[in-house]
Formats: sequence, structure tokens, C-alpha cells
Amino acid sequence: MSMIDSLSREKNIDMSAPVDTFKIAEMLLKDDQDLIHKATGWMLRTTGGVHRQGLLSFLDKHAATMPRTLLRYSIENLDKKEREHYMGMKKIASKPGSKKADKKRKR
Repeated sequence: MSMIDSLSREKNIDMSAPVDTFKIAEMLLKDDQDLIHKATGWMLRTTGGVHRQGLLSFLDKHAATMPRTLLRYSIENLDKKEREHYMGMKKIASKPGSKKADKKRKR
């Protein structure tokens, strides 16, 4: 978690504030390290336990493009229907012909 600590200090982010937690998570979405995905998913899941609507809003915006591990960790405490919904967003985005999948291929 030292990377998250250093990010929060560098960007002057208050980890106890849910808005700042979501900002950090957004910064780490493109990280290529699986352990960062796990830590970020844990951070989202934990914050979502207190600020559920913030988590759902974050997932609505990013679930389709989040790394799978990060998504799985962050939705762990949601009910089955919600988990299926967010995992379904991931599947739709990765299908050929979808707008988000096409954007990924162009990068």
C-alpha cells in the first residue's frame, strides 16, 4: 500500500475522504501490475461499504474498461445481480464491434 500512500501525499489527497479515494482509484486504472489492481479493488470495496453510491457511480463510469482483477475485487460485496451487471459491462466492452472495444484496439 505504500504506492497508494505516496500517491495520496504527492497529490495532496485525503484517504479518509471517499471522493479522494475514487480519485486515486481512477489514477491507478491503467496500472499494469496485478497487485495494484488487487489493492485498488480492495480500496474501492472498502470505501463502497461506507459510500455505496460513490462506488456504484465509479463502477458505472469505469467497469467496462477496468482490469478484470480490479473489477472483481471491487464488486465482491455487492449482491449477485449487481455483480453480474458490472461483469456484463466488461464482457460487452470486450466484444468486437462494441464502441469501447474498438477504442481499445485503436490505442
